[in-house]
Amino acid sequence: MKQLTTSFVFYFLLSIAFLSCRKNLNQDDDPSAIFPTTEEEKNQVALIKEVASILETVYQDPYAYYEVNTTIYSEYYDDERVLLKDLLFPNYSPLYKTEKFLSFKAEKGRFSKVFFETMNRGNFPLLRKALNVLSQIGRDNSRDFTMATSPIDTSIEIFSNSKGVSIYFPYSENFSVPLTVSYFDKVNTPPYITYLATIVSADREADTGPGREPKKINSDSLKFIEVTISDTYAESKPTHIVGVGAVPTVSIPLQPQSVDVVFLGNILCNTQYDRLISFSSLNGGGPELRFMRGDAYMQQVNGQITNPQATLPVNLSRKDCRSYGRWKKIYAQWDSNWEPSNLNQIFGIWEEDNSGTKTMSGTLQTTLTTQGGGTTVNSIGYSFTVTTKDPIIRQMTWNRESFFLYNRGGLNNGCGTWPAAEQWTIYDCSQGVRYTLPTQ
Repeated sequence: MKQLTTSFVFYFLLSIAFLSCRKNLNQDDDPSAIFPTTEEEKNQVALIKEVASILETVYQDPYAYYEVNTTIYSEYYDDERVLLKDLLFPNYSPLYKTEKFLSFKAEKGRFSKVFFETMNRGNFPLLRKALNVLSQIGRDNSRDFTMATSPIDTSIEIFSNSKGVSIYFPYSENFSVPLTVSYFDKVNTPPYITYLATIVSADREADTGPGREPKKINSDSLKFIEVTISDTYAESKPTHIVGVGAVPTVSIPLQPQSVDVVFLGNILCNTQYDRLISFSSLNGGGPELRFMRGDAYMQQVNGQITNPQATLPVNLSRKDCRSYGRWKKIYAQWDSNWEPSNLNQIFGIWEEDNSGTKTMSGTLQTTLTTQGGGTTVNSIGYSFTVTTKDPIIRQMTWNRESFFLYNRGGLNNGCGTWPAAEQWTIYDCSQGVRYTLPTQ
């Protein structure tokens, strides 16, 4: 009986251990995850992993870590990112000359110095080859080497904007207070480790995946342990995802105003169209929304529209779209003058990706020109192909008369108005993206 009891206890404990192990394994198991398939993607991911590995050492220098965060908080790039080339060669980066970055008073070049020192001591063959600076580093060990020399060649993939290695900090605004200059005055005290980022290698396109979280061993040292990261995790703990690509922030200039100007006013997105982790910036992070306007006003009767008249890019962060989403003020001109005789216009929304295509097509009615030089009201076809993996978010034809009649609070569509003081009609509140179109 005693032997039977002992065997039962042994197998019971073994079963618990097995189930616990299975549970831990499944935490990383996202059945919708997409992994690299081409040699180019696999090589890119291998390079990303080398950079992420170096960051575990670099980030233990509080001044280097602070520099990374301030480059991201400078908002030089859309969607909470910074390119590795800016951090490695700050003397040649326009980001480091911006007023917002300078206001943080980070130690310029600290990241670069520690990064190259770490790379020199370790085994990082892909990174050495990609940077193409191994021979120079071997000949010059001075502190200012990486700041005094500019090996930046934009034909080298790692230094490009679209395929260059980048660091993405989702939900960065949640941690802006502890990472201010006043906090940095106390950076030599152990609590700074509390705000040290978990490091993720973007080896997949997924909303969950493995990361390396810093843990204190004692007051002087730490180690990184395996964890599973998600949106919920990244909202509560600083998370840096090493991936690819960043797009400089571009302000959309207002055109000279004329009669019946239509703006893309406020928008609210409550859908995460991209993955949290991705080895492509267009497929990961916050959504890259595109708002399109198309018309055929005064075109030839027998023509067809194949290109939009305007496309407004609106890049949001994941926090903007988290839970119920939050309103963002855009106020870019969708149409600088909607002419009375331009009876219909096409309105479309999609989320930009780096591959996949969808087509918007149909007909609209407007004023066209005839071969004899006259005008006539007639129908004309349109067909636009856009790059996206997702379904088209919105495609519709606006009728000019009904638009101006109902655009300010007169449309009973159940969506209400925004903001309350101005009473602009909210459109498509049952979709992933809702918006207002103020006029002037």
